[in-house]
Amino acid sequence: MPGSATPQPPHRSWRRSIRRAVRLLLALSVAVAWGMCALAVAIVGHGAVDQARQADVIIVLGGGQAGTERRAEHGVRLFRAGIAPHLICSGGYRLADGRSEAGLCADLAQQAGVPPGAITVEDSSLNTEQNARHAAEIVRERGWQRVVVVSDDFHLLRARWMFYRADLPVWTSPAPRPVSLAAVPESLHALLREMAALGYYGVCAALSC
Repeated sequence: MPGSATPQPPHRSWRRSIRRAVRLLLALSVAVAWGMCALAVAIVGHGAVDQARQADVIIVLGGGQAGTERRAEHGVRLFRAGIAPHLICSGGYRLADGRSEAGLCADLAQQAGVPPGAITVEDSSLNTEQNARHAAEIVRERGWQRVVVVSDDFHLLRARWMFYRADLPVWTSPAPRPVSLAAVPESLHALLREMAALGYYGVCAALSC
């Protein structure tokens, strides 16, 4: 009929659909890349700031053998500086010698001169969420309010979020890590792990799982 639209060949319609799909995929890829960059900056930026200040208790989170040793050393340093009169060592993961991370932390703290009565051992938690929940219970039972949490720099943003979810606002203080070219792969792995973990917990929070 006069004035009627000319039907498009099927292959042209398919090509147009493919081009739209490719553009959409590229746009999503760029958005995801920007989001990952922003998350990485947030993790690094938060971990670079030492928020330690006068508090009621210092909570040292376990992190395997080497990580727990470094974190315990930093926690003791804060204790000696008068940041807080109490120390909670948190972590139930068992190390090669059979001790828990919390047990290792407590032993190192006592060896460094922290009175046993100032140390509380929480050795039932196996992840950061449990660290926060169980330590928060102890804090509330003791009537403490101001809390400084010690962990590795890349871990602190997630740790602070987990404590927030446990209804316990905290300040964070990063334990120093070795700085060398050899430590770069480990640092990159830690950063990627934290990005994945924050993404997972973010999805869980959105879905209320």
